[in-house]
Order: sequence, then C-alpha cells, then structure tokens
Amino acid sequence: MSKILLPLSLAALLAASAAQAQISRFEGWSVGANLNMVSGTSTEIPGYPNMYPWEGLGRTTGNISVQASYSKALRDDVLLSIGVGHSFPSATIFKDHSPITNQSIKLENLTSVHVESGLLVSPSTLAFGKASFEAARIGYNAPAAGLAESHRVIGSGFGFGIRTAISANLMLQTEIRRIALHAYQLDAAPLEGFKTSLAIGSVGLAYKF
Repeated sequence: MSKILLPLSLAALLAASAAQAQISRFEGWSVGANLNMVSGTSTEIPGYPNMYPWEGLGRTTGNISVQASYSKALRDDVLLSIGVGHSFPSATIFKDHSPITNQSIKLENLTSVHVESGLLVSPSTLAFGKASFEAARIGYNAPAAGLAESHRVIGSGFGFGIRTAISANLMLQTEIRRIALHAYQLDAAPLEGFKTSLAIGSVGLAYKF
C-alpha cells in the first residue's frame, strides 16, 4: 500500500505546487494602462419637466486610463484584488450640433476604487469580475447661451474581464464595465435634473512587480 500512496502523495504535491506557481503569476503589485471606448447616455429624471431632449442621447468616444492594484491568492485558483484607476483626458459623452444651443457634456477625471475576484481558468489566464466606487466631474457647456458648469458626481459600477500572462511580468487585459452615476441638476436650470450612465470597453497592458 505504501508503494502506491507515496507516488500518489508526490503527484498531489507536485500538482499543488504547479497550481500555486500558476496563480502566483497574477499575485502582488501591478500597474497598467488601457485604451478605452466610452459610451455615455444622459437620461432625464422622471418627474422633472422635459426642458431638453436628453432621453437616451449619448455619444461614444475614446480615452486612456491608468490603474494600480494589489492581488492576493485565496486558493490555488482564486485571486482577490483591490485597486484604483483614473481616466484622462475628458471624454465628450454628449454633443448637440444645433447652432442655437450647441450643448455638450464631458466626463472629466473619472476615478475608481475597485475590488476584483478572479478565477484561474488556464495556467496563464484569469477571468475576473469587479465592483467599483466611482467619482467624476461632469462638465456642461452651452457656448451659445454663455453657460459653462461643472458638477462633482459619484456612482457605482460593475464589470468583468480576462487577464492573460504573456511573460513573467507582463499581462494583457480586456474588460467591460457598466457605471451608473448619481443624478445632478443644472445651475442655470434648477428644475432640470438628469443622470448619466457609462458603458466602457477596455484593452491594455499591466506590469507585475
């Protein structure tokens, strides 16, 4: 019996060591940069007068984001991460081309704090889901009316993605996020209330220290 148990024990030990080595490729501190496609939609708050045709209007544009995170293995195939991210430059998420109003809404300084839970799906690939707290500034401009406002808003988000180790320290990452920002009102039109939601698709690289 011992002749059978010893090889089995060694095999199990080697398998566990291999699994730990695989998850360790994603552990520790990392920094990254992403190219983003940002789709924003502005919606009037129910109950407010319909002063402007915001309902369902939006625009897709691009920007860049940077991130830093720390990851720790909870099991041989499960990873927990916490991190922060910041997007720049501002992204125009609504543009009214009317020569009369010429209104626009810009997303500025989107900053997030996130928690990720990752599952090792192959020796070099981690699938993850994330939840985030978001803070941003929304810029409203109507040059024809001489209006320029900026509003600080907060919100929450969720998403999922794939991270692939392409070397000992370099990772390729893709991600989709959905963010809902809290409502805000225009200073120039106190009865006008609306909120903005975002859909963001990202692809980028991360470096693990």
